[in-house]
Amino acid sequence: MPTQGNIIVKDVILTKFNVEFLYDLLKDRSKTDNHFHLPSYKQHYDYLLSNPYLSFKIAFYKKIPLGCVFISKDKNIGIYLSKNNIKSCIHSLKGLDLSSTMIHACLRSLDFPSFLCTIHQNNTLSNNAANKLSNFKDIEKKYNVELREQDKYNIYEFRRH
Repeated sequence: MPTQGNIIVKDVILTKFNVEFLYDLLKDRSKTDNHFHLPSYKQHYDYLLSNPYLSFKIAFYKKIPLGCVFISKDKNIGIYLSKNNIKSCIHSLKGLDLSSTMIHACLRSLDFPSFLCTIHQNNTLSNNAANKLSNFKDIEKKYNVELREQDKYNIYEFRRH
């Protein structure tokens, strides 16, 4: 039976493998987000070299990268999952809370009391989930979450669909 321990969340190190994986995530995003402009590979690499995030991690199942999570310097949280890689090991991941595991690792790597979470307006599932959570406050479809002591082990999951 798989456990959360099967998921390893590591700091992003700029190896060729990681940079290519992150660029593939951008390519996937450019197919589904009309407002997103896909940078060139060189622009992408230069951006990563600029160290643009307070915390930046990749989640792996065995050696398969599943997605990335980051906290930007303006304290926004972002998470992107690789649909193809997740599909390739979906049976092994069944029942695991991948997004929460990733977000938890990123949040706990920093010591800030609150963060912003931006959810696309068409992502009804995530918007509904955020609206139901008492410590998420809607700020024009951006959600501010304040970490409370009782939330120490409850990280909320937002899935793209």
